[in-house]
Amino acid sequence: MKDLVKEINNSYAKMTKSQKRVAKYILDNLGEIAFDTLYELAAKIGVSTTTVIRFTRVLSYNGFTDFQENIQNNIKGNISLPERIRTITVSEKELRRLDVYFKKEIEGIEKTILTLSENKLEKAFEMILEAQNVYVMGLRTCFAPAFLFCTILRQIKLNAHLIQGIASTYPEEIVRIGRHDVCILFAYPRFIQESLRLAIRIRKQGGRVILFTGPSHAQLEQFADLVILTDSSGVGFKDSFVPLFCLINYMIHEIAEREKDNSLKVSSKIEDILNEGYFYRF
Repeated sequence: MKDLVKEINNSYAKMTKSQKRVAKYILDNLGEIAFDTLYELAAKIGVSTTTVIRFTRVLSYNGFTDFQENIQNNIKGNISLPERIRTITVSEKELRRLDVYFKKEIEGIEKTILTLSENKLEKAFEMILEAQNVYVMGLRTCFAPAFLFCTILRQIKLNAHLIQGIASTYPEEIVRIGRHDVCILFAYPRFIQESLRLAIRIRKQGGRVILFTGPSHAQLEQFADLVILTDSSGVGFKDSFVPLFCLINYMIHEIAEREKDNSLKVSSKIEDILNEGYFYRF
């Protein structure tokens, strides 16, 4: 994530009078303008939309959208839930929300595809397939992708374990993790300190950590052996997991393909259990 305040201060001297007006307004209202449209922001400042666009390019952004996404990633990682709900704009309410939301999710998937490192993905597959045990962890909302990943992984691998932390039993769940094991950690803003502390502990024990997080938080590399980034920007007041879920589905399919014989054995045993009256038959 770019340091916007520092960028503006460094570029202020070469800005025009109207661009300096934009800079001052943004610095004074950073928490309020993150979800304004270009037209709304220009109207609030009292300048043209062209002035706002030129201002963002002075700061080396590709345009207003690129500039605003940087602010959103910063704001979403720090503001409270009520403040996020207040950012739902009138203009958004006037649009057909279904179209807006789906288009934004599609954009997120496309951005993730463009920025994903194939080398890092390949390294992740190697770490998972070579591991004696695979532990999966995510706290609060990140428990959802962790649960999905581990539940499906268990259908093709017997060595997958979900760290649930029921009654704060994290120490008991991670104490067995060693140098032949890998932990897959999902951590998106706002970051839970406990998950990052556990990642540090797991690495101290010799375990390796694969961290999934948002594109503006690559600095979390200090907590993991491998960091994989997915777009998490959304229209609403919460970050989006849609690109992440797409990546999870792909990774599970790829793991099953690479360990086809073992996957068939495990899934067949599970299917035998499910056929013993587990499903309701019509």
